[in-house]
Amino acid sequence: MGQVISFCNIVQKKRQQDLRTLPPGMAQQQEPYACYVTLERLNGYCDLLIRDRATGRADWFFLRFSPEGLIRYTSLEQAEVPQWLERRAHCSITYLQAIRLLGDAVRQRYKYHESTDWIPEAQSVHLRRIWQEEYYRDAAGDISWFLPKQECSAMLQTWLQALGNKDAVLLYDLSASQVQGRAQRSLFAHCWSHALEDFKILGYEVDRESVLYNGMDDYTLFLTVYGSSRDRQMLSVDLRLRLVEEQAGFRILHDQVLESRSIYQKPCCGQ
Repeated sequence: MGQVISFCNIVQKKRQQDLRTLPPGMAQQQEPYACYVTLERLNGYCDLLIRDRATGRADWFFLRFSPEGLIRYTSLEQAEVPQWLERRAHCSITYLQAIRLLGDAVRQRYKYHESTDWIPEAQSVHLRRIWQEEYYRDAAGDISWFLPKQECSAMLQTWLQALGNKDAVLLYDLSASQVQGRAQRSLFAHCWSHALEDFKILGYEVDRESVLYNGMDDYTLFLTVYGSSRDRQMLSVDLRLRLVEEQAGFRILHDQVLESRSIYQKPCCGQ
């Protein structure tokens, strides 16, 4: 999937404006780290760079938001940072946003019991801070996804890909405010499960003739998803999704599996 969206950092822009009004030297005190992220987060992965403004050195993390979680950690010297920035399309985020992204990925490994022995918490202060509650209290750390109304198909693809990745935090972020009001983001992600969470999604189609208009900014879509199950069956699955328009874009209010059909069974190796 191509780039769907980038970070909508209204809070970051406001903070940068505020920093420009501070006395010399105060801006660095307010934001000791410069943080950069590549633009593929909605595809289920991204690179994250956190640079210490005082030393110029940086921590580079490659993140997946599937059960794999944190894939790679590397420490960069000051001279290596400009090369990293030149080679990757990226945008700036706040340090709180960076900690939350890092925490989202690492917690996936713990939830799905992947090996965590190699995670170098002793080497990176940022990896230790993902477990500290004070880094999650400030709303300035929230990340907003701007998915314009005309990009309903992109939103559906993003939601389905997140479902296939078990990317519960992104599913939460793509949910309507009514859904988010039922549980905190971390609790939602920890408790999340879905009938299709082990389903490898290969494609989908929307029944455009059956779209229902439920009232102002409220729609019901019917779609068929194609993919393979854990036992190697190729299936088609009918879903009903209820979407509402919020924040100038679509959000998922409810989803329901209606029916699944077996297309064929993949043979095992050697058969």
